[in-house]
Amino acid sequence: MPTMNGMELLKKVKAINPSVKTVLTSAFEVNEDFEQNNCVDAFLQKPIKIPDLIDAVETQIK
Repeated sequence: MPTMNGMELLKKVKAINPSVKTVLTSAFEVNEDFEQNNCVDAFLQKPIKIPDLIDAVETQIK
């Protein structure tokens, strides 16, 4: 995204609707910024395995 990163997007989405469930994927490891901001409901590190993605999404939509 040219104007913001994923964490900035998640913060804006959660500010509009805190109940929105989020699954973040990144090539980087989870860091304190993710954990401190409570914006991420599930995190998957790339490369993503399809079964892990399915589990993360299913968990969030239950």
